[in-house]
Amino acid sequence: MTKTAPPQPAMMRTTTIGGKGMKGKRPSPSSRCSDHGTFKFNCSKPSKEDPEQPCGKGCCTHRNPNNNSVFMKRRACKECKKLGEGGYDLCDLHFVDKRTCKKCAPRCKEHGKVKANCQSCRLEETNTVINLTSLSTDIVGLQEKERRRERLNEEDFLEKESKNQMHKKSTEKKDKTILMASKTTLSPESDPDPDVEIISAFETTQTLKRPNPTIGDVEWVSEDLTTTAKVSSISRAHPDFTIELCRKITSTVGKEENVVLARQQLKKGETNIDISFTENDYGSYQYRLHLRRTGGNSA
Repeated sequence: MTKTAPPQPAMMRTTTIGGKGMKGKRPSPSSRCSDHGTFKFNCSKPSKEDPEQPCGKGCCTHRNPNNNSVFMKRRACKECKKLGEGGYDLCDLHFVDKRTCKKCAPRCKEHGKVKANCQSCRLEETNTVINLTSLSTDIVGLQEKERRRERLNEEDFLEKESKNQMHKKSTEKKDKTILMASKTTLSPESDPDPDVEIISAFETTQTLKRPNPTIGDVEWVSEDLTTTAKVSSISRAHPDFTIELCRKITSTVGKEENVVLARQQLKKGETNIDISFTENDYGSYQYRLHLRRTGGNSA
């Protein structure tokens, strides 16, 4: 009676990295075969201690029909499959690799070929991976651009906000200065607001001189020994000015001189004034009227 091997549960395919047969990671030096340098578990070469036994525990004692110097890996061995001790990667009916069995392996719907051997499907999968990678790169690039744009917008916003705050403070200072100027009388020695920055200043010295009064008309009146000058139509009269009644004489050296006979100070705003002098003797005299500034330049 032929002994039928019981069905074995499907095993997960081990993803190899660099041909070393380690799931998801590169094998460490301690997991390598010290005699042959390959992955210790799947080392199919004869052991130096017993040449009839494989070096790795993942291999069986059946020789590889294509290379008699090495042993078969237990998961791919037909004999172990028949004995129920291995052959997990082989199909149950044809003892061929499950992925590539032309009769058992799943086929792609588009091309009708064994899915594991279909180059078109592999190319599409590769393109899909490339497209996804490119899309992921584009998304990362767009995210980085968006973050950069947000940073720039934030910096621009902060800069504008800072300018607005500075403008607001400057406006408040100007308003404060205007308000203080409207409430107080500024003196030449005082600064209206020492906190306000002076951008530029122009300095000059001006002498403000009071304009001279003008005399519209003078009427001379003589009565006995008294001579009177009746001054009328005076404009801009001020106490800084006086009117002098003088007599013109000739000195012993022949020089003409003016002797002040009478002097009267003007009053602010007056328009008419009389100034008189009485001689001691009768005779012919030459009189003159002088307008003289006697005060300062203040208003």
